[in-house]
Amino acid sequence: MLDCMTSIRHISKKKALMLQQDPLLQQLCIAFGYAVRTEREHQNISQQQLGHMIGSGHARISDIEGGLVACSLEEVVRLCRALDVNPSKLLAFEQCTLEACPEPEPKHVFLSQHHRP
Repeated sequence: MLDCMTSIRHISKKKALMLQQDPLLQQLCIAFGYAVRTEREHQNISQQQLGHMIGSGHARISDIEGGLVACSLEEVVRLCRALDVNPSKLLAFEQCTLEACPEPEPKHVFLSQHHRP
């Protein structure tokens, strides 16, 4: 399975934004995307076909499969229905643990005196 230190060959703008987020969220998105891609390919469905089935486009499916976006629960349900699989098949997150993906240090935001209440 994938781990929190999955290597990235090409970093797009979307991937760069995802890398700034919590490592656990990153890992969940990667694991979910991998499961969607595996099931879609198993059923010989194109990204464009799956996108149409859920009312989206192939670019959204590509982003999901690449772990670039965090899906809403509504979108998870639409994907499960389109692929005719139980949510547990796509949401198999046993490898995604708090220990493997510790919370990042908080970023300090300094407000100028003009922004203080």
